[in-house]
Amino acid sequence: MKTYERMRNGFFPKRWLRGLVLLMILCLSFWAVADGAEFPSKSIQITVPYAPGGPVDTTARILSKRLSDLLGQQIVVVNKPGGGTAIGIQSVLEAPADGYTILIGDISTVTLPLLTKGITFSLEDFIPINVATSAPLSLVVKSNARWNSFEELIAEIKKNPDKITYSNVGPGGFNRFACESLQMETGTKVTQVPYSAGAAAAVSAVLGGHVDMTILGRQVIIGHLKAGTLKELVVLSRTRQKDSPNIPSISEKGYPNLITTLWVAFFVSKNVAQSTVKKLGEVFSKVLDEKEIQESLNKVGLDIENLGPGEAKKFLELELKRWAKVAKAANILPQ
Repeated sequence: MKTYERMRNGFFPKRWLRGLVLLMILCLSFWAVADGAEFPSKSIQITVPYAPGGPVDTTARILSKRLSDLLGQQIVVVNKPGGGTAIGIQSVLEAPADGYTILIGDISTVTLPLLTKGITFSLEDFIPINVATSAPLSLVVKSNARWNSFEELIAEIKKNPDKITYSNVGPGGFNRFACESLQMETGTKVTQVPYSAGAAAAVSAVLGGHVDMTILGRQVIIGHLKAGTLKELVVLSRTRQKDSPNIPSISEKGYPNLITTLWVAFFVSKNVAQSTVKKLGEVFSKVLDEKEIQESLNKVGLDIENLGPGEAKKFLELELKRWAKVAKAANILPQ
């Protein structure tokens, strides 16, 4: 009764008060730890900044089922094309920074801010989870084109500057930079024709005879190569590809600086908690180590990279330096 009267009158023993405060702190700490340990507690969205098809979309869809199994939550792949990938990329930054919205991107994540005015994001706005796959780029022409070798094409370009055209996948597209590098290294000049609808449209432009050539990831064109509708003149890789041993690599042609791969990486916003980044990094790495996943990716022409957050960060920083240098040398200004 005396205790009740003391509490009612505002008098509360200090030792009780200290104990109550300590209990509250312990409870809050437990809830915070428990909350962090629960990730993920709902479905996760992987945002693809391209239309369906192509190496970025394909990588996301091949990995999504196993990611879902290991994380215990549904993985939803959502395509948000447009703006040369800007719409999809920006949407990830506008989502809550809680790890439930993941961006899967490619070199455009690096190059788009170098090429396009009004882009408010950069590579520094993201934390890489994993550089998952890559595909070497190939220079291709229509099957009935008059050039049968890389040397023949380069010779004609030198003879007729700006007359040969190539299709790219949009203003911030990876093959714009690949073609700029080609021109710088070979001392040639070609005319770009942008196709904002992506790789499929760039391929169709060559098939339809609207442009003379293009440079694209082999994953996109491998079906056309097998069907004989496109002719591969050179692969922008260090060595020849196992599925086309008769096609020379760009390295053996004497242009090692033109070695270029179409890498695919997963990102989250830079404000996502490190514990979440760590968990996602571990799960992605585990999935990409699985033999069945590797076989599925290899089957569609994709090589396995599987670079975790630390390695991925170093790799992407080098990519940014490389393509910023190309942009400067080629006098590419944001438009």
